[in-house]
Amino acid sequence: MGRLAGKVAVVLGAAGQDNMGQVMARRFAEEGATVVVAGRRSEPLEALAAEIGGSAALCDITDKAQVDALAATALERH
Repeated sequence: MGRLAGKVAVVLGAAGQDNMGQVMARRFAEEGATVVVAGRRSEPLEALAAEIGGSAALCDITDKAQVDALAATALERH
């Protein structure tokens, strides 16, 4: 078990191919965290979530309502 077992991580900006968000999400998952990946494009988010055993959520961080909804979704799921 990794250092983050039993923890939940929400990673924003994880929709870009091999960008910092995806790298962080993979690392958190390797350390045992349950990861919610978020961004503006569903296809890459869903693929990453499937790869790391996490979940995906659409979120544009420039929209406060979407950020609030992401937080609520993460809390409800985990």
